[in-house]
Amino acid sequence: IDWKSLGYDAKQIGPQKVTYFVTDSMKQASSLSRWISNVDDQTVYDKTENLYLRADNFSISLNDVHSLTENMVKKESKSLSWLAEPTNSEAVFTEKAEDNKLSNLVKVNKEQLAAIQEVSDTSDVKPYPLDLTYTDKVDGKEKTVTKRIWVFVTVDTTTIDNGVALYVNDFTIKLEEAQSATVTSVLKKDNYKQTQPNAVVYDYLSQPQKSNQLTPLTKGEVDGEAKGLSIENSSMLRLKGAKNQEVITDFVITYNIKTVA
Repeated sequence: IDWKSLGYDAKQIGPQKVTYFVTDSMKQASSLSRWISNVDDQTVYDKTENLYLRADNFSISLNDVHSLTENMVKKESKSLSWLAEPTNSEAVFTEKAEDNKLSNLVKVNKEQLAAIQEVSDTSDVKPYPLDLTYTDKVDGKEKTVTKRIWVFVTVDTTTIDNGVALYVNDFTIKLEEAQSATVTSVLKKDNYKQTQPNAVVYDYLSQPQKSNQLTPLTKGEVDGEAKGLSIENSSMLRLKGAKNQEVITDFVITYNIKTVA
């Protein structure tokens, strides 16, 4: 079946008007058009309410959180909203932030947004929940659907790549401890006497809708290297080879995304 010629593109998220052509027993041809909503894992919807809302997680530097606005949230999350049967076939999305089409029908939770704007300390950088709610009329009645995304507040030592977010801190270690250090002794809090690297890994694409805290894939202070965290060999060699007090730059902590927790 040539779906594109019928009006359907499997790669396009959102409502698409598909035309079916049928022939009866008398070889009389007729056509029928239907709206089909193509969704992905980032889309929430209620088939009984006929509302659809899509948005991505996104990251923002700690330096920029104070100026984060509702419209910025929409653009960064690439928010999309639509009805199962759009009333205007020429403008099928009620909101499409990527095209600067923003709607008052989609609202960002003000309390959650304020909590993100107020983050000021490096110890508080992490993913924060943020709800977007789409409200529209269906069959004359007001209906709503809510999508929870996660805003990853980051600093210079945060890395987001390959669908994971790795948070680490600069840290200090006593010279005598550095010379006998192991990967586990650096990562694990129980074995550490001064400031910790606090290595934590999150699934950057995960979007749990009910939780107020995003569960880490692993925490170095708890799991050590058991669930994919490690330290580059060259970094460990520089640490263990330290003869005097010094600052070791580009100390690299890594996460193996193929590790099964």
